[in-house]
Amino acid sequence: MKISYTLVLLSILKILIEVSYLFFVHKHFEYNGFILEFSLVKYIFSWIVFFVGYKVLYLKRKQLLYEMYLTFFILYFLPTVVFFSFSNQNVLFLLILTSPYLAIVYFTVDWKMYNHQNIIYGKIIVLISAFILTFFVLANYYLSTDGNMVFNLYEVYDFREKYGNVSSIGIFGYLNSWVTKIFIVILLAWSIHRRKIILTCLFIVGILFLFLLSGHKSVFQSLIIVLGFHVFFKFKKPHLVLLISFISLIVTTLLVSFVINMPIVSSMILRRLLFVPTHLNYTYLEFFSIHEYIYWSNGILKNIIEYPYEIKPVFLIGEYLGKDKMAANTGFIGNGFMHAGILGVFVYTIIAIILFNIINLLGSCFNKFFLYSIVFMPIFTLIISSDLLTTLLTHGLFISILVLFLFEAKTYILKYNKIKYKL
Repeated sequence: MKISYTLVLLSILKILIEVSYLFFVHKHFEYNGFILEFSLVKYIFSWIVFFVGYKVLYLKRKQLLYEMYLTFFILYFLPTVVFFSFSNQNVLFLLILTSPYLAIVYFTVDWKMYNHQNIIYGKIIVLISAFILTFFVLANYYLSTDGNMVFNLYEVYDFREKYGNVSSIGIFGYLNSWVTKIFIVILLAWSIHRRKIILTCLFIVGILFLFLLSGHKSVFQSLIIVLGFHVFFKFKKPHLVLLISFISLIVTTLLVSFVINMPIVSSMILRRLLFVPTHLNYTYLEFFSIHEYIYWSNGILKNIIEYPYEIKPVFLIGEYLGKDKMAANTGFIGNGFMHAGILGVFVYTIIAIILFNIINLLGSCFNKFFLYSIVFMPIFTLIISSDLLTTLLTHGLFISILVLFLFEAKTYILKYNKIKYKL
């Protein structure tokens, strides 16, 4: 009988995430809603859902986006099933939160008969636009903060509160996010792929300055993601390297938590990365299962439908959790339920399936490293922390798809007198 190393490693990961919840997240953050109400029946059911999820994932093991699915199986699916059994959550809520992921994976298909024709000079348009926009965003941050920078992780929230509104005025409300999640990432990924060492160092410095001038820790995700994918896709079986890396990360974090008193590291990885999004998803479903849906009255239908609450949804949920003024963001599933219950989740899932198929179609022209670098951050935002429509516009998912449409593998040579440069 052939052993599935992927299944074994995923099972180990599930157990490690359970240990993380029991001995760190619940132990230190019970007051934040990470309760322990273990249910053996639901624990067994969580393993059944786990194996169903693995089976669907296994069917797509040869697809272009497989490692993407696997990553979100780890970051989204596993914490969802673990939190379900250890905090005694509603079975219907678990199915609502896991079914869209399974549907996206299952219904994303290969388009082998499609031959995408790139736009002439599309690569030049993308790279020059990315460079110019990154420069303008950095300049805007510098001017908005009067050159002040944040060097202490504990001070980032105060820094953003002081300068955030000033640096996000007008079009920069969109550009700041697009540059952080798309354009600087494209520049870095392209320079690494073309082995341009000087440019690679320049764009890494650019990412560091984006953090220092904005105070957004998520800026570092771009750097970690690009470098991580660059390493993973050098291996023959990147999915196994990905799994082993996550196992090593969680084990190391647990050891740091137990042996060395470094709560900020353990909190950011075990609590913030794995369980805060999951907790908020369940909270959105809990709240809007007993309160009025908003039917997009805070956005595209605001002129047609009256918004039923006095404060924004993110602060509404923060208030429900007992934390006034806390912005409790969630992904497209929680937002879909907030808008129209199960119908809203269904509509958003259909749209997400279409978007994933477009990405899978256009991405066939690229190597996995470059493709994942371009689309991962917007998709991460979509699944973990933002409404679908907001992700499309504000967080750059539409821009990333446009980049895939424009960008081409062709090499261009720019000439100026005797100077030549390959793009």
